[in-house]
Parts: sequence; structure tokens; C-alpha cells
Amino acid sequence: MRRLIIVVALMVLFGQVNLASAREILQGDTCTVAADTTITGDVFVACQQLIVEGTITGSLFGAALSGSISGTVGNSAYLLMWQLEVSGTIDGDLHFGGGSVHVKPTATLTGDVISASLSTRLEDVAVPGSITSIGYQLLEDGSVGGAISFWGTALAIDGQIGGDVNASVGDRNSIGASNLSTLFNVLFRIDLITPGLRVTEDARIDGVLSYSSVSEGEIAGQLTNPPVFDPVIVALDLDNQTDLNQSVNVYINRVLREFIGLILIGAVGLFFFPAQIQDPLYSIRTRPLPSLGVGLITFILSFAILFVVVVLLIGIVLLFAAVNLPDIAIATGLFSGVITLGGAGAYFFVAIYISRVIVCLAMGRLILRVVLGERLEGRWNYVALALGVLILAVISSLPMIGDVFNALALFLGLGAILTLVQRELDHARHPTPTRARGAGTLQIPPPILEDLPSGPGMENLPDGFKWWD
Repeated sequence: MRRLIIVVALMVLFGQVNLASAREILQGDTCTVAADTTITGDVFVACQQLIVEGTITGSLFGAALSGSISGTVGNSAYLLMWQLEVSGTIDGDLHFGGGSVHVKPTATLTGDVISASLSTRLEDVAVPGSITSIGYQLLEDGSVGGAISFWGTALAIDGQIGGDVNASVGDRNSIGASNLSTLFNVLFRIDLITPGLRVTEDARIDGVLSYSSVSEGEIAGQLTNPPVFDPVIVALDLDNQTDLNQSVNVYINRVLREFIGLILIGAVGLFFFPAQIQDPLYSIRTRPLPSLGVGLITFILSFAILFVVVVLLIGIVLLFAAVNLPDIAIATGLFSGVITLGGAGAYFFVAIYISRVIVCLAMGRLILRVVLGERLEGRWNYVALALGVLILAVISSLPMIGDVFNALALFLGLGAILTLVQRELDHARHPTPTRARGAGTLQIPPPILEDLPSGPGMENLPDGFKWWD
């Protein structure tokens, strides 16, 4: 049961796993398999840094922030971490999920490579099996005995591929790719190439190359079969009337989908949570640039934070399993999984939809105030919302500029929400003291009644009664 808990917790995204008896569990800040060490059986790790210089006769299951394998893994490796370098031997399949994996020329692989990461690089290395990858980029410089399946943005092939290549890539003419590459290189030390498909002149594909993209790829290598290109239409072609009609229909459909989705979410939000939807408008109106910066940085860092949280939770599950507490491990895994997935889903729903709804409401209210000359509330908020959503849908559905406008709206709205949350937290931590009744006012001294007769009703008054206050 303990073995099953650990494997399922770590490898639920990586398909079928051959189970074997666990022989070693490594935990701590740094998990090291020294060069003169041989571990018989499977190894489970949960640490900040993983270093494998020796030999593991079984499979390697692990979660870490970073890792390197320069030794030998006798079976498959199932790893979840931010960065991994492989320069040793893996006598099985390599399953990886995280930020980036780099397989160096000195590495030896005997099976398939399955990766879900931002960057997957196979540098002048032979892969006897197939490669299945999803992420931003896949760089294959060596040889692949089987097929390549890739879903992402950038694919570069500079080696010999024995099977078919099926890929979905981005537009190689898209703008802003260089800035994105620079940003990730500075923040996360990951070099990203520009989008699109590139098959160099040194490459050779024995199977069929099939790919879909906005633009045709750069194909200079040897192809046994003609490539199959499935174009993705996002721009208007004014030179061809048939393409123009098709492009206009696609554009109108995108505008309608965007408008219907945002208007429904915004109307429901205004009806049930009017204050929460309208409160962030103050930050957009008074501090647009700081809100934009906060939203941009937070949205980028949220992916890294989510990864760290997942790694920590897996480490906790591994810890309970290691000390022979399977019931607690199951309960912790289920509870933390539900909380993490629910929290991540709520955050990205707010970031992707609610933030843009707030920006649409701000745009609509600004336009109505300029046109009508007065500030409108109540039902006019729905009119402002519809006007702002229509503007966002029309612009965001345009090629190239639409993605930029959509991203700016997302970052601006998210930053406004986070600024409001920060302000409310500051008020909760440092509440403003309320003035006591009568504080700061002139206190009138009581009149002297010694020489005056008591009027009617002045007898039997309760203690402490002050008629002059």
C-alpha cells in the first residue's frame, strides 16, 4: 500500500508505471547517491537537490527542486522537479515533469522520453524509443529511433528521426518571443528559442512530418516523405476572397465566443458580488501602471509557486509513507490534492476571467462617463460591462495585437485585485482606531446647583446620571 501511494502521488500524470519493491527512501535538503555507492532496488527521493553519481539497480522516483544524474539508473526514472540534467545512464524510460530537462551528449538512454515541461533539450544524444513532449519547446539534436509527438510552441530538429513527427507549434513570425526568452532567462535561467518549427539541413526524417501552425516551418533537412502542413488561420488574407470569407467567419466566431463568455461571468458577478467586482476599479483608475506591474510579476511567478507547493506536498506524503503511516499518507494526499487543485483552479479563474471582466467594466464606465458627462451607477454598470466586453472581444480576437491587448487586460485586472487584497490585509493588521463618542469635542463642565432649588423630577435619579452631558 505504501508503495502504491508514493507512485500514484508522484506519477499520476506520466501514464503506466511498473511497480517494484521499494528498497531505499532518501529525504533531506540534498539527496546524494555517491559515486562508489550501489543501491539495490527502487529509490524514492523527496529533497531540494538530487545528485545521482552512483548506481541504482531499480527505478528512480523523485521530487526535488533541482537534480543531476551522472551515474546509472537501472530502470526507468520518474522525476518531478524544476531543473534536471542527465549526463549518465538510464536503462529505461525517462519521465519528467517540471521546468526544464537537459539530456547531455554523455548520457545513455535505452527507452522513451516523456516530458511535460517548459523546456526539453536532448543534446546530441540517441533515443532508441519515442519522444512525447508537451511544453514551450523541444530541442532534439541527436537521433530518435521512434516517433516524435510534440504539443507546444517551438520545435527544433537537428538529428535523424526514424519514425513520424507530429507537432503543433506556434507562429515563427510572432512578436514578443525575444522578450519572453530574455525574461525567463533572467528569472529562471532557461533559454527559450523563438516559436515555430525548424528542421535544419543536418536533420533527416524517415517517417512523415505532420505539423499545424499559423505559419509554415523552416524545413531544410532530408524528408523521405513530403511534409503535411495543417495551417491555423488567425489572420485575414486580403489577396484571396475565399480565404478572406473564411477568415472573417473565424474572426466573428472568436468575437462571439469571447463576448458571450465574459458577459455571462461579468453579469453573474455584478448581480451576486457587486462590491467585489467594483472595488478594484479604484486601483485601475488611480494606479494603473503599478497594478499592471503587480499583475505581470504575480502571474509569472504563480507557476513557479504552484510547482513548489506541489513538490512540498508530495514530500509530505512521501514522509508519512516512509514512516509507515499509510492511512495518514492517503488522507494527506487526498486532502492536499483537493485543496491545491481547488485553489489553483480558483486563482487561474480569477486571473484569466474575473480580472478581464473588471477591466471591461472600467473601460465601459469610462466611456459612458465621457459620453454622458456624469457618473452612472446601478443598472448602468451592466451597460458599461457590455460595452467594455465588446471592445475587449473585438480587439483581443485580432491577430498578434489581440494577444498583447488580452495580456495587458489580464495583468491590469489581476494587479488591481491583488492591490485591493493587500490594502484590505493592511487594514486588518493595522485597524484605524475609532474615536469614542464625544472624543475631541469640548467638554462642558456641569453647572453649579448648590444654590438652586431642585426642580420637579430631579429626585430618585440613578447613580451616575448626568443631565448636562
